Amino acid sequence: MPIRPAPAGSLLALFACALLAACGGEGGGEQAPPASPAGIASEEDVLAILKSAQRYRGLEEWGKADAVLAAAVRKYPQDRAIRLAYGDLLVQMNEKERAYEQFREGLALGGEPSPEHAKDLATAGTLASALGRHDEAIGWFEQAERLDPADVRVLAGLANAWLGKNETAKAKATLLRAVAIDEASALAWGMLAEIELRENRAAKAAEFAARARGLEPERIAWRIIEGRARMREGEPERAIELLAGLPQSEATREEVVRLKAESFAQLGRIDAAYGAYADALGAHRTNAAFVFQAALWAERAGRNAEALRHANLAAMLGHAGGADLAARLKAAEGERSAAAEPVGG
Repeated sequence: MPIRPAPAGSLLALFACALLAACGGEGGGEQAPPASPAGIASEEDVLAILKSAQRYRGLEEWGKADAVLAAAVRKYPQDRAIRLAYGDLLVQMNEKERAYEQFREGLALGGEPSPEHAKDLATAGTLASALGRHDEAIGWFEQAERLDPADVRVLAGLANAWLGKNETAKAKATLLRAVAIDEASALAWGMLAEIELRENRAAKAAEFAARARGLEPERIAWRIIEGRARMREGEPERAIELLAGLPQSEATREEVVRLKAESFAQLGRIDAAYGAYADALGAHRTNAAFVFQAALWAERAGRNAEALRHANLAAMLGHAGGADLAARLKAAEGERSAAAEPVGG
């Protein structure tokens, strides 16, 4: 069960998702202690428990793997290895709150974390960020940085936590440290681009986003950030070019369609802007906000019949503005019909 993608338009969430995918996985390689004091499993028991859980994971029987490790935590509540393994499983199951509890409890056991736990600390930080606990996230990432100062993913995670607190200067300084360590970190360059865009330095944002895109061309986020920057620089054609030729699954993403429509509108091509939404409607039939936007663009393009159809669907899906838009469109159509009738019968 893969980690689900971040919500559309939420770049902080996207960065957290990318970091979680990088930091999560097989854990930090914690070794079980040879002794078995109260609440701690023997090495033999740990290996048997982890082997059983791993077998269920391999079969994608996530509930059974969960049950194995939950029972192990109840039996051995002081065992760091088991708690971290359980946290790792819960990350894979996208159970962020429960995963964070296990990482937090596990990392508090067995004395100060050693360098081999840097990855676990980073995962705890990423989970805390994803849950909106940015102060806690900063603490985890700072611990991880002390243990592994050369890991740019840790620095990117720390920067993301600072961004969560709107501490832009601290985030930027952290990311500049990251690219000084590794100039090939697409994540660091992409996050720097987002910061530059927030601070209305569109040219620098486009430069950094293009660098991230060159390093990681498959990640759509960098194209979106660069496209937004190009639009602010008065280059909507370039933004459209950046979004051309994407696979259908990417081309219909809400933030891609929005940027494409806004770029066409900046060129005065309102019909094409509506077309961007119309072409993607099939992937968003139950998305009230998307359908409502399609209705608005159809209205701007003078496609009143299509606008009314979309507005009615948006209202049916529960969008607060759908019914009002439909009423306005019907009233406008009535006025046009009345104006077209010959005077005097």
